[in-house]
Amino acid sequence: MPHFSANGVSIYYEITGQGFPLVWSHEFAGCYDSWDPQVKFFSRRYQVITYAARGYPPSDVPTDPEAYSQDHAVEDLYQLLRHVG
Repeated sequence: MPHFSANGVSIYYEITGQGFPLVWSHEFAGCYDSWDPQVKFFSRRYQVITYAARGYPPSDVPTDPEAYSQDHAVEDLYQLLRHVG
């Protein structure tokens, strides 16, 4: 299971397909695999990147409420993009 670290929080991600990258984020209203139908379709032409936001397994679930700020969500996405290149 691929993970990267963002401010000490382990974040799970998946990459499917090849080509121009598309990143889909569920954030606070779902889970990373809710995009499966779209991933199946778009991965035929694109590299599709999905990830489980912090607080959603298989990513870490921090206990500190401050860990769920919008700033952390933005930083997580930034670190994902840096990690996958």
